[in-house]
Amino acid sequence: MSSALILLVALLQAGTIQGVVRTEGSLSPVPGAVVHLPDLNRRVLTDERGMFIIPNVPVGSWRVVISALGHEQLEVGVQVPNTGVVRVELELAARPIHIDPVAVQSVRARQSTEAGPGEVRMSAAAMLAVPTAGEPDIIRAIQTMPSVAASSDFSSALYVRGGSPDQTMISLNGIPLFNPYHLGGLFGAVDPDVVQSVGVAAGAFAANTGDRVSGVIDIRTRDGGRDQVRSFGAVGLISSRAGLEGPLPGRRGSYIVSARRTYLDVFTRGAEAMGIIPG
Repeated sequence: MSSALILLVALLQAGTIQGVVRTEGSLSPVPGAVVHLPDLNRRVLTDERGMFIIPNVPVGSWRVVISALGHEQLEVGVQVPNTGVVRVELELAARPIHIDPVAVQSVRARQSTEAGPGEVRMSAAAMLAVPTAGEPDIIRAIQTMPSVAASSDFSSALYVRGGSPDQTMISLNGIPLFNPYHLGGLFGAVDPDVVQSVGVAAGAFAANTGDRVSGVIDIRTRDGGRDQVRSFGAVGLISSRAGLEGPLPGRRGSYIVSARRTYLDVFTRGAEAMGIIPG
């Protein structure tokens, strides 16, 4: 009875440690990092956004050791309050791993057992490096990926494995986009400055895609900066864009907002004034 009472009192006087692990400099999340409390022999892994939660930590000061592949190990001290939550934001310095050359040999399988091609994912840096006419465009960058083609140089409509655009599901953070184009399909509607990655599945996709039979395009946006407020933007030949990102009050999260404006109305008024098109 006394042991159970002591355990109950210890649980009532416990707090929670939660936070996020990022790479120093780029502030990109570090998934799969090990967050270790050596004094309590407890370990957790960060999720795909670099976040972690350690509940039921006794009140007091504890050492927290964070390690991840390709990063230097970090040790910090955390003071856990009584029945409260302490939030920490940790940054790991990148440390490239040098390995000896590896020779890989493969034997071609006689019979394929795969259901179809898997998902191919492109990072934001790779998409912005794709040459485009006028300005960076997510939809135009997707056209350079395997199994994807465009109907013409003047349209961003996507044809995956020969299927028409209405047979391809395009989603933003899991939400379907029924018309992800601007100016009748001239360029995409998603601001490239807020995109983290784009995945293209040309086969063997999940049943939650509904009746789409050609492919699935999954666009994922990045998290806003949590250290300070930043602005970003660009002026292009077709449109201008601007955005703002930063931490929420109390650093309980972050926000990112972007807007884009095209010059179509300016060109139209100029053409009307010159008599090129009727007013």
